[in-house]
Amino acid sequence: MHLEGVLIEDQKGDTLLYAGDMKVRITDWFFFKKQAELKYVGLENAIIKFQRTDSVWSQQFLFDYFGGSSTDTAKKKKAGIQFDLKKAEFRNVTFLKKDDWLGNEMSVQVGSLNLDADNMRLSGKEFLINSLVIKDPVVALKNYTRLKPKDSLNIKEIAEEIQQAISWNKGKMVMKVDELRIINGTFKTDKQTDREAFTYFDGKHILFKEINATFKNASFLADTITTGMDLTAKERSGLEVKKFLADVKMTPQGMAFSNMDLQTNRSTLRNFYSMSYNHMDDLGDYIHKVRMAAIFTDSYIDSDDIAFFAPGMKTWKKKITLKGKVRGTVDDLVGRDMLVEAGNSTVLNGDITLTGLPDINQTFIDFKANDFRTTYNDAVTFIPAVKKVTSPDLRKIQYLNFRGSFTGFIRDFVTYGTITTNLGTITSDVNMKLPKGQDPVYSGAIATQNFRLGELLGDKNLGAISMNGTVKGRGFNEKSRNTLIDGNVQFIEYNGYRYENITMNGRLDKKMFEGVASLKDKHADFTMNG
Repeated sequence: MHLEGVLIEDQKGDTLLYAGDMKVRITDWFFFKKQAELKYVGLENAIIKFQRTDSVWSQQFLFDYFGGSSTDTAKKKKAGIQFDLKKAEFRNVTFLKKDDWLGNEMSVQVGSLNLDADNMRLSGKEFLINSLVIKDPVVALKNYTRLKPKDSLNIKEIAEEIQQAISWNKGKMVMKVDELRIINGTFKTDKQTDREAFTYFDGKHILFKEINATFKNASFLADTITTGMDLTAKERSGLEVKKFLADVKMTPQGMAFSNMDLQTNRSTLRNFYSMSYNHMDDLGDYIHKVRMAAIFTDSYIDSDDIAFFAPGMKTWKKKITLKGKVRGTVDDLVGRDMLVEAGNSTVLNGDITLTGLPDINQTFIDFKANDFRTTYNDAVTFIPAVKKVTSPDLRKIQYLNFRGSFTGFIRDFVTYGTITTNLGTITSDVNMKLPKGQDPVYSGAIATQNFRLGELLGDKNLGAISMNGTVKGRGFNEKSRNTLIDGNVQFIEYNGYRYENITMNGRLDKKMFEGVASLKDKHADFTMNG
């Protein structure tokens, strides 16, 4: 059968299908049979529409008839002819599902589609496909205000909507495809918002172009899709997927990529990555609602690629090497057995929890460091607020090596452990507050070994110090400091002389000390109280 200008309308006269050209090869005298074989179906310049403005789809009458779902006994006997499709070839075909009732639209356009099937019974639930090749497809999803009043929903309808959102396969269909190829595809989503799309990656306005992919041994069982994937694509933000190899598992509540090799503009991620969520709409709020789990090996991320999602990182210009396990949402992230190398001289080895990203200044950090090394230049790149701290003069710390724990915010934290720097070594159990535009506030126990304190405080008269004790106060320079001190100073250098064996218990207010101090130096031995 070869038909030109085919039009099928629904019961209201709206278009269900229009085809400029339709070809069908079918079993002879099929209308006398219970089962007919569609040897070949060809469609060209066609549009197929699924649409509704209320609870009933416009083509439901056809489903009822061919599916035999009517309660009428006579229709049941009359209906139910089964079609088994073998080959299909489409050219310039559009499928449109427009659901004004629930406020969403899906449009699928294909330049060409070639299907070769073993078993594809159109009235059945099992579809076995040898190959499916789709060229120039365009998939567009859109959400907008629905016609169905929200306050009209009863409990049963709400439960049905939730079930539809979390279930892809209520009919328990089984589909297997040996090979699916997509050539030069486009995927677009638009969710109704009161703003323009962001110039960077916007989960509510996604546009991937030049999608080329091969899926091997794909299956759709229950609500789960599994396949081996090889994909490349480009997103409108500038993010490019140069290579994406993985064993994929997808459900309505998540995606998992095993044996993964993902290469973007300047980054490579390997081994395992998964995302889970309550509903796919949560991808539009990736930072807060998408739960991630990852095992990274032989991986690195360029900060320029992260900037597609967090524009504040455009200035980092760092390559970050990753190894370890990560779980959580972007704003509540946990890393275990992490080995991270960033910049020229920054290494992080340990366990870390970050709550509050992507704003680093509002992020709570809980870090257990087996080894943490960085430099001032790297630190001000990652945390620009550090550059504004001038007292003490952190620029003098050319490098820093830390073993211990860090808990708190960038400007308000407790640190316990050993810090080794170019100025000397500090062992601390200290709470430090660095309020913006104000003097630092600190309290806790501290010990130093040959630490060049004068360089850090910008005091030319003051040299190195070795001491242990407790401190509590505010400010470091001689014009603002007010500190309670209780400790022993093995030595301190001042005006070119090293004073030894000092005990202090009192308050240092600017330049004046009040309390008890003793000195047992080779040139002096005294105790003062006053």
